[in-house]
Amino acid sequence: MKTNNLKSLDGGTINSAINENVNDSTRVMNQVDNNIEKTEMRTEDMQPDKNGNDKNGQTAETQVLTPGNNHMEKGEAEYHFPTVEELLRRERKDILSLRRLPYTDIDYATYNWSVTQGCLKLSPGCRHCYAEVIAGNQSKRSDTRRFKDGFKPGFNEGLLYTPLHDTRKGIVFVSPLGDFGHADITDEQRRAAIEVIQADKTKVFLILTKRPETLVRLFENIPVPSNCLLGVSVESEAYLSRMDTLRKIASDNLVVSFAPLLGGMKDINFDRFVWVLIEGEATRPMDNARMVRTEWIQSIIEQAESAPIPPAIYVKQLGNNVDGVVKSKAQHGYLVKGVSYRQYPQVIRTILKNTDEELEKMNMQQKKDKEMKKERSTTKKTTTAGTGAEALSHVIPLSKVVKEGAKKGKVNNLYGTWVVEGEVTVIAGDTNAGKSSVTYQMGLDAASGKNPLGFPAPTKPVVDEVVYIDTELSITQLGQRFGDITISDRMKYIDATA
Repeated sequence: MKTNNLKSLDGGTINSAINENVNDSTRVMNQVDNNIEKTEMRTEDMQPDKNGNDKNGQTAETQVLTPGNNHMEKGEAEYHFPTVEELLRRERKDILSLRRLPYTDIDYATYNWSVTQGCLKLSPGCRHCYAEVIAGNQSKRSDTRRFKDGFKPGFNEGLLYTPLHDTRKGIVFVSPLGDFGHADITDEQRRAAIEVIQADKTKVFLILTKRPETLVRLFENIPVPSNCLLGVSVESEAYLSRMDTLRKIASDNLVVSFAPLLGGMKDINFDRFVWVLIEGEATRPMDNARMVRTEWIQSIIEQAESAPIPPAIYVKQLGNNVDGVVKSKAQHGYLVKGVSYRQYPQVIRTILKNTDEELEKMNMQQKKDKEMKKERSTTKKTTTAGTGAEALSHVIPLSKVVKEGAKKGKVNNLYGTWVVEGEVTVIAGDTNAGKSSVTYQMGLDAASGKNPLGFPAPTKPVVDEVVYIDTELSITQLGQRFGDITISDRMKYIDATA
């Protein structure tokens, strides 16, 4: 079989095709599918060692891609996966749909895709379920649309086709607030999500479940897309059998998440597992977190590194209770005896065309962007009520507004209680009554600290800049009218007469 290099795939071409013409995007996506199927690497050829080399001594950058799994190529050829165009024609117009995936707080992923939500506790690892806490908090909000029924499992059809509308690349965590494998989600619904995953080769999708038998049944009738990682959560040695169950699926892109890690483990079989995720428990309050021992984490790392085909290792966090010491997860961090384990499997690096360092930087930067956006949103909600639809989307208790406002200290009164910082003051009057002259002089006062108008005003500048926008007077007219006035450099002018 002739091999191709995945670097020939142009993500920008894919994105522009989707945006400009759905028919063109179908053609491009089909070509991408064919190229990826022809060039998918075998795990044993691609998985690097500690030094970033494969078993032949090649680095990730110099490797030539070899044909992928025969069962994958054959399966995808036999099963009719819908094209992007076909999928978007199915999208219901009577359901409010999102067009962009939200950023995730999970370090090793980029976006969340909550195509399903909700779950029921299954094993000890579920005791302090973070998703259940989030669902409980959201269900108390008056404007909530999701989680109206608490943490009851359900399928979100309005989010089904969101990835196809979002052309950004990244790692997508599927169903972060639920279990994709829960029995209340039908195989038909799961199949619909898998078809979307297969169509969107600009992203890598990660599915984690505590119910691998459901995925085994699902993938008896549909092949696993090459950009889909299937994983199980294992909290202690008693549940290592979940890895054996998942291995029944015809895929070499398997993942195990030891989260929360509640005990030591021996004789772990990492055959066909390409990614190991590890994290200790984090709770609120943090005193509730169950202890993780550093030696448990170290043992898993050593077993993974000594496996015939070593998987990538990613330690997300040590948690709140490490070796009996309780403090914030940020204080404990994620270093294991001073070493960082933040590796991504080769399948992710190949599809997204990024190194481990680039992927980590991308995910962390987007977390920062999310926090900044959240902070701006909070500020907006507490400083303005909005109007119309905006007001309805920002309805919050007045007591909270007052409490937040009191923390900000005093407001700046520019002219007594007449003109106050943070408010819009409208001055109305007859033609030639002097409105422009008054407002112009007020701007000068605010910028210079002078007070020639005689109103109660500050005696020093209270702002860095004053922007004066004039829709009537030209530069020539302004020069003639105010030519004998000393103007501070803090006063800026925008000509809006046009």
